[in-house]
Amino acid sequence: MRMLVCHVGWMPKYQGGGADDEISGGGNNPVYHEIYNFKRYRGQFYGFVQPATGGNANGRAINLDRLGGPKGTESVDKVLVVWTALHPRPGVGVVVVGWYKDATVRRSMVKLPRSMDRFDQKGKRIYNNVTCRERDATLLPLSKRTLPVPRGKGLPGQCHVWFAIPGKLSQSILALIQSYA
Repeated sequence: MRMLVCHVGWMPKYQGGGADDEISGGGNNPVYHEIYNFKRYRGQFYGFVQPATGGNANGRAINLDRLGGPKGTESVDKVLVVWTALHPRPGVGVVVVGWYKDATVRRSMVKLPRSMDRFDQKGKRIYNNVTCRERDATLLPLSKRTLPVPRGKGLPGQCHVWFAIPGKLSQSILALIQSYA
């Protein structure tokens, strides 16, 4: 199974922000595209993770070769994308906040659909690089965001994207998903 672990800022709902849905611990990008990761639009979810540098015109791309995509492909389907964030409570650390099953992961960021035009507070377009059907997305309630995501050798590091390898963390994530179904 292809699994991509994506680290984003912490939000209660990922519905676009607001007084009860503020982001904390986001990346160094002043436009937090991930604020819409769990906002449904026409039966789809449009997620965003800050990719590593290199690969496309704006200097950022997801290495789809690591997900088994053919050389030069622009997207890979049937990927389990697991969303993680730093819990705002001190000492808790990074935890799983949700997932997209059978997602499509794009090499490069693309603008949200024109009919969905979303802009941040500064009027800049919002981008995405991961999509899935509504029925394949799960955002855990705050009380269920308890599975820790450790850091270290063979585990997620400083990059916002980790290409999961078989091991204890991957097994724990799969067990959480299966138990939650």
